[in-house]
Amino acid sequence: MATAKSQNKEGSKEKKPQLEKKQNNNSVIKRFFSNEMKIPLLILIVILVIVTVVRMLFNYLPCYKIDMGGYRYWAGFLADPMHSFKEFYRNTHCVYGPFYMYFLYITGKLFNSTEFFVKFWSVLSDVAGGVLIYFISKKYKKQNIGLLLGILYAFNPAMIFNSSVWGQFDSFTATLLLAVVYLFNQKKTMWAVFAYAVAALTKPQSIAIFPMVVVLYFKDFPWKKFAEFKLSRERALLKSAILETIKKLVLTTAGCMLIYFILVFPFYKETSFYFLKEMEVYGNTQTASNLAQKVDFKSSEDESSSNIAGYASDMDTNTAWSSGHSSKQWIYADLGKETDINKVTLKWGWEYAKKYDILVSDDSVKWKVVHSEANGGSKEDYGGKLDEVNFEPVKARYVKLECKNRPFPYGLFDINENTSSITKAAYKFTDFYFWLVHQYSTSLNDYPYATANGYNFWMVQNRQTSSDKEPFLLGLNCLVWGYVLWGVVSLFAIALLIKKKKSAMALYYSGYFLTSGIFVFATKMHERYLLPAIVFATICILWDKRMIIPSVILSACCLVNQWQVYLRGNEDRPWMEPNNKLAMFIAWVTLIVMLASVVYTIWLTIKPSKNENLKVKRVAR
Repeated sequence: MATAKSQNKEGSKEKKPQLEKKQNNNSVIKRFFSNEMKIPLLILIVILVIVTVVRMLFNYLPCYKIDMGGYRYWAGFLADPMHSFKEFYRNTHCVYGPFYMYFLYITGKLFNSTEFFVKFWSVLSDVAGGVLIYFISKKYKKQNIGLLLGILYAFNPAMIFNSSVWGQFDSFTATLLLAVVYLFNQKKTMWAVFAYAVAALTKPQSIAIFPMVVVLYFKDFPWKKFAEFKLSRERALLKSAILETIKKLVLTTAGCMLIYFILVFPFYKETSFYFLKEMEVYGNTQTASNLAQKVDFKSSEDESSSNIAGYASDMDTNTAWSSGHSSKQWIYADLGKETDINKVTLKWGWEYAKKYDILVSDDSVKWKVVHSEANGGSKEDYGGKLDEVNFEPVKARYVKLECKNRPFPYGLFDINENTSSITKAAYKFTDFYFWLVHQYSTSLNDYPYATANGYNFWMVQNRQTSSDKEPFLLGLNCLVWGYVLWGVVSLFAIALLIKKKKSAMALYYSGYFLTSGIFVFATKMHERYLLPAIVFATICILWDKRMIIPSVILSACCLVNQWQVYLRGNEDRPWMEPNNKLAMFIAWVTLIVMLASVVYTIWLTIKPSKNENLKVKRVAR
């Protein structure tokens, strides 16, 4: 018995240290997640270095060759001393803003446009997004959880695939948009708008949080002072409110214009007045071919390297007649002999004449107007604007296009040799600050589809690579419905921001809701445009662990979406077929998560806050 007792004592002695060790481990984990455990700065730096180095190793994985070829060419073009930045957007097909192009310039200049360093900047932005998650969490004394979320975000497979494998830079946009919301959260409203200006100069997808930026910016205006003046009628109060408003507007506008100037000016080149790819003339027969094919053309400008009239008849839409810089410009075709004609087709670039005349002549001296157009460019071709002009049959040898006016805002200015210097300066100012809108509006129409490989609502509707101008419901096309549905999403987000104006969760969740909403419902979406929603969903986990669900599901959906398109693209089949079963399944999952997010948004908006609950309890007492 004594032996048994001693054995029991020895056994209990062995179990006790194990139990204490287990309790200590549990205590460490508990302290970590309760943020009682402070992590030294040196360890944080070591973690940052390790995360960055490990992430960079993924850069050696094979890229998406279509996009990488473009990026490497852009980097080489920008770094080549024989080329000018001002020729970049004219001589390359670049659909993005100029901000990222500076990083490609460094890649071309210092690293010979190597693939690894094209990916390098995107990986850094992934890591920067993780660091920003940590700083946001630190503000709310949840830094340890934030550190874990930041690391998980940096190693999120969807992010790794986008930047380290594919070679795209959507994480640039994601990190910048998160920085915008973070600055609003820090009450640095003006700096938030400046950060948004940089994001807008990176990718047009930054428009996703535009409704949010507008609401948060104007929310910070002195509305209370205006309300107090309404009650008290104190002029000093009104004067103070007006001066504060004007100061805020002036400083914000000036700052954004300065950022725009700094980033755009090196690339800026005055846009063409009229850019005509082809001018086709048809005779009065059903089987008529283009009579103006490769015939002599003359125009109002000398035929320099940029405005050769013959480009309008060479049957090559990659070339174009680029007119001189004045409102009144003309170009005509010599058909060689008198011919019956009744139709002219004008294939413009995105710089077209809103008002113009079609004239005919027998001798190129006396001209007769056969058609006057006041709403040109009403149709869109995949490469620009298209006008098909029909008129009564007429016999003529010469057919002339006389351009009179450009669309808004250029149509506000009639530029000619007698134009005043003030009007010319106003035109150049408008042209410069409209340059980004022009760049984005032209590039977005490269893929005028309901969905362009994005597994979203339109994929579910079987509209993959179908024109977004096709009718969808109630006589409205997909493009209009995309705006309507995203508009509804924006209204929900705005209602949440207004109702829960002091809630950090509502703030970052609105970013998630808007960025996921635009991917799901807007047209022209690519496979990668869901990525900004992932960073916002990740940060929302700080306040609601249920946000792990959309974070994980959307990350998986985005990864599969990218992976499938990546594989097909590297096999020279870049477009997913509309009825692909996996694509359709992922699209349905993404849509269901979005619809669940709508329900959650409504609940979050109407849910009483802690302060509201306390007020109710006090009233009840």
